[in-house]
Amino acid sequence: MPASRIFATFGLLCAVSLAAALLVVAPSASAAEVRARTVPIVVKANVPFYPSYAFGFEGEVQLRTVTDGKDVVDVHAESGLPVLVRAAIENIRTSEFEPHQPTSFETVFKYRFVTGNCSMERDSGAAILRLPKEAEVIATGLPT
Repeated sequence: MPASRIFATFGLLCAVSLAAALLVVAPSASAAEVRARTVPIVVKANVPFYPSYAFGFEGEVQLRTVTDGKDVVDVHAESGLPVLVRAAIENIRTSEFEPHQPTSFETVFKYRFVTGNCSMERDSGAAILRLPKEAEVIATGLPT
């Protein structure tokens, strides 16, 4: 048997053995667990900004977001300062998703206030998005 065929056969056997080992070791997830880990894909949403009425407040907001298979149909605040909850709910309601089974999932908004810029003038801030599970909203400077 040529060496190339031996290595190809050995490689196939290794791949089959590895797959079998993973099947034995990896616990199977129930359908409910798979749904719990699966979140819909965002196709459209407004960028979250630090709202002027909340300027200077910091913290996390945890929301339970419910979809109908395309849009947000309900949002419940699980925790957070009321002024930041308002901003987070306003933003998550702008989300549209790829078609999916109706579902619910947790969304966390993190609001941070940074006073380290030299001019201390307020700017548009920044947003780090990991949609639809997380959004970090950062404001800088002082209110004008």
